[in-house]
Amino acid sequence: MPTNDPPITDTERATAIHCQRLICAAVDENNNKAWHGFVLADGTYAAEYGRVGQSMQTVRKDLSENASKAKVDKEVQKRLNYHGDKQPYVHQRTVGAGGGNASSGGGGNIGKSQVKQVAIKEINFGGNADLRNLISWLADVNVHTITANTNITYDTSTGSFSTPLGPVTQDAVDDARILLTDIRGFVRKNDFDSQKMKRTAADFIQIIPQATGMKRGWYEVLFANNAALDRQSDLLDSLEASIQQIVSDADDKTKTAAKAGPAVFDLKLVAVDDPKVIKFVKDKYSKERGRHGDVAHCKVKKVHAVEIGRTKKAFEAKGRKVGNIMKLWHGTKASNLLSILKRGLIIPKSASNGRMYGDGLYFSDQSTKSLRYATNAWSGGGNSDRLFMLICEVAMGKTHSPRGGWGSHYPVSGSDSTFAKAGSSVMNNEMIVYKTSQANPLYLVEFTTR
Repeated sequence: MPTNDPPITDTERATAIHCQRLICAAVDENNNKAWHGFVLADGTYAAEYGRVGQSMQTVRKDLSENASKAKVDKEVQKRLNYHGDKQPYVHQRTVGAGGGNASSGGGGNIGKSQVKQVAIKEINFGGNADLRNLISWLADVNVHTITANTNITYDTSTGSFSTPLGPVTQDAVDDARILLTDIRGFVRKNDFDSQKMKRTAADFIQIIPQATGMKRGWYEVLFANNAALDRQSDLLDSLEASIQQIVSDADDKTKTAAKAGPAVFDLKLVAVDDPKVIKFVKDKYSKERGRHGDVAHCKVKKVHAVEIGRTKKAFEAKGRKVGNIMKLWHGTKASNLLSILKRGLIIPKSASNGRMYGDGLYFSDQSTKSLRYATNAWSGGGNSDRLFMLICEVAMGKTHSPRGGWGSHYPVSGSDSTFAKAGSSVMNNEMIVYKTSQANPLYLVEFTTR
């Protein structure tokens, strides 16, 4: 029954003595709901419940601290042990007591216009108008891709994305990637009706809470096709980066208590007008083209020099010592670029596509092979109005060239990288490194699409 008790505030969440968070998702029952129980700082009991991404009802009781804790734990056990017509809850895998529901009214959750302001304020682009417009556009695309049709929010204080129930944990993201791989298999077979597909979809939503609406069959929309699955994969990438950002911020604050939180962006962008550099990029792209007709019309439009402070420092300190440095292409969708420029390239675990040679950073010396990733062509998606690639210096060190692909364990002991040569088990050269310190973006290259 609805209550008139006032909502739990963010301050109450952050100062709670005891907290338990549960979630329940079931496809057939059209469930996607959460329950949070608290022993507040004054010892009283409070709980909130409702559908994920919507306003939650609150119940408060003026109990002693011990009685409040006992009630929270009793309510938890009751929900964990639901049976029969009632779907049991599971423990919610989100970070910290401060991660409330999206409708709590807490500060920090912002729209793309504010993300844009943060990026423009912190990125060093020398006042160049074209770069300012580029940053603005990348911010719009980045946030829109993650937040469109979901209740995922962006926090300006950490530069991170969060689910309606708070930031998820790293192990939750890892498990979600495995589930998403399974879901991709069901979708490929157009199998939306099996109980295994429904259970897997429900498990995914319990790990990565999202608003699914009130209609039955929500999972058929959320995981409708390759493009929808890629959006979920991108979401996991952003959530994982958010976890890394939160951990990094916590470490920085521990080391320097008096210092203000670190900037979200440690980035310098320069519009390249040096004819020699532009010629180098154009020649490299032209000489390293492959037989990829769908991007054959693309040409180099603009070149921007990139310096991601923390990434460059790591490369100079560790990567350069590995040696055998090559300048290679890395293609990615425009919606990923702002995240890459914020934190550098990351290695997603158990990703749903392109992981034949293990969890690593994938590059190629064949330009159009990498450019296809910018168009989403490898996963069956459509073209974008604006296409970008990165040229990175990559420390390959001692390479291993496999004869096969799937089934082997990578990286191979004694090697620093994998060089899968065209004709072995792949159609195009692929270079993979397994440490982020072995790759440093040098140039962001924009291409014409017509």
